[in-house]
Amino acid sequence: MRNIKSSEYIKQFVDYYCGGNIKELKNINFNSSLYSDKYIENYSEKDICSLARTLYEVLWDTLPKKYAGDTINSYNILFGSINKSGLNVYQIFNKEYKFFSERLNLFKSKIYSIGNFMPMPLGKTDNGTINTYRSRGNEDNKGTQYWYKDYFDKYLRNLKQILIKIKNNCSIDKNDDENLYKLITEQKINNDYFKLLDYDFIKYCEANYLNDYIDNGEVIIDYGQYYCTAIDSIKPDYKTPNEDFIKYAYNYILTTEDLINKRADLMINKLEKIL
Repeated sequence: MRNIKSSEYIKQFVDYYCGGNIKELKNINFNSSLYSDKYIENYSEKDICSLARTLYEVLWDTLPKKYAGDTINSYNILFGSINKSGLNVYQIFNKEYKFFSERLNLFKSKIYSIGNFMPMPLGKTDNGTINTYRSRGNEDNKGTQYWYKDYFDKYLRNLKQILIKIKNNCSIDKNDDENLYKLITEQKINNDYFKLLDYDFIKYCEANYLNDYIDNGEVIIDYGQYYCTAIDSIKPDYKTPNEDFIKYAYNYILTTEDLINKRADLMINKLEKIL
């Protein structure tokens, strides 16, 4: 039975800040200063604020025993990258392409929304937690599929391979991420969580509302497969963004926003049935 106080807490937020329309919850920018500290505290980790934690507890049927919040898709990995002149991508676009920098502001607000948050089990090895590890990946293998660099599609592809091996009692090989394997198998908190899901990749995606990230069990997003940074993609004068970079960046925005919105819709549809 779900916690009645948690449901009432969410209802209060929706009534006050969403005009009673629960569907508006997907448009709430958790990084905004508009909301009371009762719901969204004034610290950087918005994916683990009081409102986010309450939503996890109400919406997740399979919740890790101990967990941290995770922001699935990143803004900073692409648009916060710093070049040699000390400017990040946003500053460069703001200087030369005002229309694009305004679009980035809208995108950033979507990054800090419930459709882009999820709980991650908090078991830790020398490589950190799953959350912190997937934000970088195996730094000894830069440029490979093991260097996640906070691209969620890379993490999902490697996770799928690992879970298949664990479920079938198979040894990992050189094509698998050994660090991720150890994070799951050698940490009880992590292993207990994945065991509840039968080490099944599709169950993992469904349990975390990641249905639109896969099709027939295959990861269908690939924006991280082509790793593109501001340093590599902006011309030497640091003023004119490379045309390929603009195309890649805009596609990243559109793809990510679509995934976040669809995931939020799944979560809100379930929330409507609960509240």
